[in-house]
Amino acid sequence: MEALIKAVHRAVMEFYDERSPWPVLHVKFAIDFDDQGRVGAITYTPIPDEHKDKLLERVREACTPFGDSFRGRHVQVFLTFKAK
Repeated sequence: MEALIKAVHRAVMEFYDERSPWPVLHVKFAIDFDDQGRVGAITYTPIPDEHKDKLLERVREACTPFGDSFRGRHVQVFLTFKAK
């Protein structure tokens, strides 16, 4: 689970600019893996619209290698950003 959290964190931070923080302090991703280990639905708390499509695609890519470990499971990843 820790490796999955780190992978999602890295994917999100590719789009997060420390100099111009997002207007949210945290984001939560709920990731559903199907019985074959494929990433199905990803739901999330609000993220900036300008990043939404590419960010979700990147999170999906980051989760794909973990499919065998999380077959048929619902996983939640919660990331908190430092408040300035």
